Order: sequence, then structure tokens, then C-alpha cells
Amino acid sequence: MPPVYASTAPEWLETVRTLPVGTELAFWQPTPAEPKRIADGERWYFKEVGRPLIHGFGLFRRWERGSLADLFKRYGLATGYRTADELARGIQALREDASLATEVGNVILSGFNGFDPPRNLAALGLDDLSVRFRYIEAND
Repeated sequence: MPPVYASTAPEWLETVRTLPVGTELAFWQPTPAEPKRIADGERWYFKEVGRPLIHGFGLFRRWERGSLADLFKRYGLATGYRTADELARGIQALREDASLATEVGNVILSGFNGFDPPRNLAALGLDDLSVRFRYIEAND
């Protein structure tokens, strides 16, 4: 199955970089859309929103669906935010109607493996994203 790359905010990246190695990460999505063509252990690459840069990857473990409140209660800083209210504001930037009761999709990843410096999409042969996430096909 193919790996994936998906956009995320610089604040999310900054927060998860500070977590202990091996921490399970909650890469939330503003809707409960489920990626179905990725297997346990495949790489999920982090592309910075608005810039053609890949900052690193985590290993896909599973997909969950739940409220923002439950997500923060379970994963805390591994959601990329310091408080549940900050998490809600992060999602409100994409969904104005979001509240702590809003259901979202959560890609659960093991660890953050950062690239220093970040890698350019063009150098990797990848296009910029116009969707939430994109699979990297085998011949890419």
C-alpha cells in the first residue's frame, strides 16, 4: 500500500517536534474522512500548509473518529496543541462551526521523524496538495 503526504500547520509541527521519541501522534483532520489505502507501518509525510516543504513523517498505526474533547483528553500535546481550546481554534480555522463536540478523523501515527532541513516537494517529485492528503504511488 502507498505512503501518504498531508498538509499541516507549522504550529502542529513545532509542538510534535518537542515530544519524546516514540510518542503516538494524533494527526487530526477537519472531517471524519478515513484514508483507506494505507497500511500499518507505512510512512505518513508532513507537508507544511502553504509551503512546498516536507518536514518529516510518522508511521501510520490506525484511524480513529471522535470528538475534539475526547481527542485532546486521550492524546494531549500529541494533538499538536497545548490545550483543548487551542485545538478547537486550530480546527475552526478550517471549519468555523467546530466546537469541542465536533467529530473529526484522527490518523494515529507512531513518532515524528523530522527532516533537517525540510525537503522540497519538487525535489521529491511530488505535487503540491489541493486535497487533504494524497497517496504516493509505487512508481513515484
